[in-house]
Amino acid sequence: MNKCKKMGGLECRIALAYSNQCAAMAYPKALGGKKHLTQFNGPSRQEAETGAIRLCASMNGEACEATYSNCTEPVLIMP
Repeated sequence: MNKCKKMGGLECRIALAYSNQCAAMAYPKALGGKKHLTQFNGPSRQEAETGAIRLCASMNGEACEATYSNCTEPVLIMP
């Protein structure tokens, strides 16, 4: 939430929750104006970042960068 506010966000909220996978968020490089934050999940950090950046660029019509990416540890549940 703090990072969102530092980037000028006025309506910051939790946009992504994930487990047993990787996730990334991307935002346009140029700040200002109404922009769309995008999120993408994938089996690896690189695939999640690439997906988020591509989706962001297509939604915003400009270059984007990954602003967050991480993977959770897999959890094995035995019946």
